[in-house]
Amino acid sequence: MTAKKKTVRISMAIILFISLLFSFAVATEKGNIRTETTAQVTENIVSYAIDSIQTEEEIQIQGWALIQGEEMEEVNCNVVLIGEQSKEQWILPTMIIERMDLTEAFSDGIDYRKAGFLANIRNERLSLEQEDYAIYLEYLTNGHSYLVPTKKQVRIIKEIP
Repeated sequence: MTAKKKTVRISMAIILFISLLFSFAVATEKGNIRTETTAQVTENIVSYAIDSIQTEEEIQIQGWALIQGEEMEEVNCNVVLIGEQSKEQWILPTMIIERMDLTEAFSDGIDYRKAGFLANIRNERLSLEQEDYAIYLEYLTNGHSYLVPTKKQVRIIKEIP
């Protein structure tokens, strides 16, 4: 084997190894969910809606949040589940869902399409058999730090035998 082929193989092995390390780091990060927020509880500042809550194999919460009249420069909004009895907190990172309808609905010249979100968590990570979870939004967009109560809950409805 020539020196050139050996160098190419070693380079490819290094690139493959670095790619695997990066993939592992991303997968590990997705498993980490913060369990405490320092945002201040506030109402009437953030406009929001929880559009859907699904509770099959995993809980999926979809909606939107924005401050009317404020450009969305840096988008960061998490869903926070707080146990009704235990006060246990689960802070779920969200994925941005583009919502063109919000820009049209508010029609104030501001682009709100990044205000939509989707969060999910596997059911077995929560104590759904023991308690319900209140849904809050941790609104950190543009450097704000608001914890918004939504008056919605995640609960499993038990069937009567």
